[in-house]
Amino acid sequence: MKSVSGLRQSAERLYGQLDGLLYTTRVVLGVGASRLPLSSSYPHTLQTLTQQSEWLVGALRLAGLIPFGASVSSVDVAPFKPTESLKSSMGRVMVSFVDRDGVEGQVRALAKFAPVGSGFRSEIVYTWQQVNEREAAFYQHLAPLVPIRVPKAYFAGATRFAGRMCLLLEEFQGVQEVDEGVGASLEQVEAVIDGMAQLHAHFWGVTDEEAKASWPQTQRVLGPEAVMDGLVWAKAPEAFHTIWRHTWRQARRNPLTLLHGDLRVGNVLFDEDTQPIFIDWQASRLGQGALDLAFFLTLSVDTALRREHQERWLVRYHRALVRHGVSDYSAQDFAEHFRLNQLYTLLLLALPQLSREVNVNEENATMSAHIADAWRERLRAYCDEIDHDWVANECGVTAEQSRFVLEFRHEEEIAEAMGAK
Repeated sequence: MKSVSGLRQSAERLYGQLDGLLYTTRVVLGVGASRLPLSSSYPHTLQTLTQQSEWLVGALRLAGLIPFGASVSSVDVAPFKPTESLKSSMGRVMVSFVDRDGVEGQVRALAKFAPVGSGFRSEIVYTWQQVNEREAAFYQHLAPLVPIRVPKAYFAGATRFAGRMCLLLEEFQGVQEVDEGVGASLEQVEAVIDGMAQLHAHFWGVTDEEAKASWPQTQRVLGPEAVMDGLVWAKAPEAFHTIWRHTWRQARRNPLTLLHGDLRVGNVLFDEDTQPIFIDWQASRLGQGALDLAFFLTLSVDTALRREHQERWLVRYHRALVRHGVSDYSAQDFAEHFRLNQLYTLLLLALPQLSREVNVNEENATMSAHIADAWRERLRAYCDEIDHDWVANECGVTAEQSRFVLEFRHEEEIAEAMGAK
């Protein structure tokens, strides 16, 4: 009997042959060559990219960054330093060349690959959620359509089932990355809110059928039972399951739009004018716009700053939707959706964070702990603000069950109930 790895290699070869046939057919029929690659003919790690400099130069030529006929004088591929952020699967590319007229030029780009060394469970979830395919598809099909600033993609490919991905992306110069442990400033928060509202308004009212026909990767989001079976949430009390199933289903109701899906300040860069650049689109999907907003405010803003300005920020977001053309969404409906999506966000994030079950590479452990501690504090603060009578009435549990699930005042008791070691 073939091993699992042998079967996967056979499947990759078969899909590679099909991919090549489909690609050739599209070109011959004149229907375009853009597609999500099924084969793994591109590099899938920083090391293999270093070894395949000819492929790299060819990809940059096809992207129009290196003139045809230019001679390449040097190719440099360097990994990010561990201190730069949690970017163990990313590196910088720099290619120098001389064109036909003797003019020197240089191309800079970022290379991004599927995360490695994140643990078996995380890799399984990445495969189930088709995270790599989702991000590659975003840059191939959606990035040219979004009204906000995102990196240009010079190449985007993902291998189905094998968990492989290769992105060559625009590198921005002179931008600011925000320390997630510190959180976003008032000006940065408001710039992100304006940007997300513009994104959501642009795709407002998209249907499942439209998305399935145009960009099906946004549809592939697991239901609560599937995710909980594979993660720490399976250890949670039954009341947690009840509340989360209800909020998950409510968050999938109309009106739907395109979400970033992992909108926190660590996935935003800011230029010198504090205008945001939205990066890391592997969680992009359909949902209610209030989910992006709830997720961002939960993780990315210091508690004191959030408490002072949140009500005004909610008004700002809704007014921005209206300004960008959304005319059938009342402030009352938005307030209800935000409240439900806020609860969903707390449940999605709270147990892995508050129980300290966090997967990180050893080299990034100190930095990750700094960020995770800040996230835990912000989640605790949000949990303390929950109206448990409202949760009970909305989700069909008792107020006491809601408090047990959401307050986390006795962490050891919660950990024991979850079966955490």
